[in-house]
Amino acid sequence: MQNKLSIKIPRPLAAGRFIEALYDQGASSFPALVPRASMPRFDLKTLTKAVLAEVLDRKYQVTLAGGEMNTNIGICPFIHKGSVSIRWDGEVSPCLALLHPHVYYLDDRQRRSYAYSVGNINQRRLMELWNDPEYIALRERLLYFDFSPCTFCNRCELANENLEDCFGNILPACGGCLWAQGLIQCP
Repeated sequence: MQNKLSIKIPRPLAAGRFIEALYDQGASSFPALVPRASMPRFDLKTLTKAVLAEVLDRKYQVTLAGGEMNTNIGICPFIHKGSVSIRWDGEVSPCLALLHPHVYYLDDRQRRSYAYSVGNINQRRLMELWNDPEYIALRERLLYFDFSPCTFCNRCELANENLEDCFGNILPACGGCLWAQGLIQCP
């Protein structure tokens, strides 16, 4: 009996698709919404590479020999590294994504991200801003990443901006953050 593997053949991009996108659909930060695939250790050969590629393409949460492969889902890399971003005019933000207003695309959908500042180093020392109770509370929220799964769902109008999400979070509502879902990485 011969094993058969269904391998997807790349299809042409539909109208409106962006060639630059490295992802086709976001992954969820909510494990209950994403199927899990637990795989044993194996040699990378033609057949096993194709199987692994298919599992990863289906956006499963993957464990390989007991270790998570995609553990960077629902994690703010800036907060976990203890970093801060400072704009040219002294405005302080918790991350690069909130440093400036900008537009980006999540799947084929345009999303607007608004800037968020915790203060200005021209008015208060950086340590004062860092230890401000409001900024501490924001960093704690970001550590637990209790935001709606916008990169996975991307269906409602709240996914169009980072002003509010369906969990009631307000600016910054980080559920659509491509950094936090592992879709963008800084060097």
